[in-house]
Formats: sequence, structure tokens, C-alpha cells
Amino acid sequence: VTAVGIRAPWRRPVPPPSPTAAPRASLGALLRQRPVWTLLVAGTIAAGGQGIGIIGLYAPAYLHDHVRASTIAVSVVLTILYVGAVVGPVLMGHLADHTSHLGVLLANYVLGAAALLAFVLVGHDELALGILAIAIGIFSYSELPLRQTVFADFVPAAQQRAGFGVFFTISQSIGAVWVAVIGICVTTIGFTAAFAVMAG
Repeated sequence: VTAVGIRAPWRRPVPPPSPTAAPRASLGALLRQRPVWTLLVAGTIAAGGQGIGIIGLYAPAYLHDHVRASTIAVSVVLTILYVGAVVGPVLMGHLADHTSHLGVLLANYVLGAAALLAFVLVGHDELALGILAIAIGIFSYSELPLRQTVFADFVPAAQQRAGFGVFFTISQSIGAVWVAVIGICVTTIGFTAAFAVMAG
């Protein structure tokens, strides 16, 4: 589909090699900028409560093992959650573009944490679980693209390729560590406390 649908040259002229010291110095200078490393650190923390690796793994486990919801109820709640995950980044991105990138990201953190906490406090109320599931989908799955947008606001155009390479490497790799950490929390202190960690 990509080969047929995108009408562009498949190969581009290779630019002459540049000195190896310049890109390293440029990337190092980029990573020393306060907004850049702040967003990278924030991403390592936020990875514990967002995305398919965490939410997609532990939300169904919570519904099945802790709430004892039926298979149909689990499927419905998860479907609702993933609807939120699809529409959330689009809606939140639109809102951020019309208001404030940073302001919407900060609001997203607060609302996402509240949704995760409420999810384990409503008990067996399937209607409430469904409503909170769409909120979790919206806020938890919007964090990464919203943070990426704020990151782009502070990265000079000439450094964006290198900057986003670092951004996604850190954002994706830390998520794998959080999967294990949350799993340990579930087995040692229970689902409610584990979701509180995710909210944090």
C-alpha cells in the first residue's frame, strides 16, 4: 500500500558525510535543554499508566480476576476503552491546537489519573466501569501524542529527527519496565494499589 499509494522517489541522494562530532554535540546540547529532558523524565513516569502495554494488559486482568465480570462484560468494557483510545488523541489534539499544548497535557495527566483511580473504586457497577473505560481510553492514550506535541514545540527544526529518535526510544523502552513493575504490584499488593501506582 505504501509503495503504490505514495508517489515519491524511493531513493534520495545521499548527502556527503558530516563530521561525527557535530551531531553528537548537537544532540547533547538538545538533551541539556530543560524542557526536553523534563518531558523525557515525565514520559518515563507516565509510561506506568498509559498505552496498550499497561492499560491493555491490566484492565482486562482486573475485570476478569478482581471484579469477576463475565466474558461478555469484559469484552464490552474493553471495546469501549479502545473506542476512547482511538478518538481521544484526535479530540485532545484538536483541543490542544485551539487552546494550549502544555495546558491540555497537564489537564490530561490529572483527568487520566482520576479515571484510573475511579475505575478500581466503583466496584462491580458495569455502567460506571464502561463510562470510566472510555475516559481511561481518552486520557491514557492521549498522553504520548500530547507530550510529543509539546516536545516538538521546544525542539528546533534542525534537531527534530534526532530529538524524536531519543523521544520514542525512551518512551517505548521504559514502558516495558513498567509492565513488570505493575505486575509485581498486582501480585504483591493487589489490583487497587497497582492502579493507584498507575494513576501516580
